[in-house]
Amino acid sequence: GKEILRPDRIMVKGKKAIIADYKWGEKMTEKYYRQVSRYAVTLKKCGFDEVEGYIWYLHFNEVEKVGVW
Repeated sequence: GKEILRPDRIMVKGKKAIIADYKWGEKMTEKYYRQVSRYAVTLKKCGFDEVEGYIWYLHFNEVEKVGVW
């Protein structure tokens, strides 16, 4: 079957997309970075020229930039 990817929020302006994924628990940086990277690669395949990814750790009120694709 097909895998469903469901980021918490995608903000779009023209051909640019920003992914925000909210996390409540402990920081699992490598795992979460891989997850957001998969979202970003999928959005690039959908035709977005630029994609940025962020993880927002709500418990710590910290935002980490994952990268730009």
